[in-house]
Amino acid sequence: MIERYIPHELLLPRCAAMLTHCGFNSIMACLTLGLPMVGIPITADQPRNAERLADLGVAIIVGPHERTPEAFRAATREVLANAAYRQQAEALRDEIASMPGSEFGVALLE
Repeated sequence: MIERYIPHELLLPRCAAMLTHCGFNSIMACLTLGLPMVGIPITADQPRNAERLADLGVAIIVGPHERTPEAFRAATREVLANAAYRQQAEALRDEIASMPGSEFGVALLE
């Protein structure tokens, strides 16, 4: 069966990596779980987000002129085989988890 939509919170805990357009919500969903990514940025803030993910060592980016099945396969295999991507994503997960929650921002505003 093909599903039109599956919420991140149901799908991502079962994944080892994610192919993503590099939108902010997708990135944060992955990073809060320590998932490495293969980025396929399209428009708006996605190319800059993708660049930052690559700089942080949590993703391989497949650019617009590289998008072939072979490129997606190679990038995905590299992200899964090279433990450094997962380790870096997990380090960011831990950093995010240690940050104060929204109640901190509310207290600052009050």
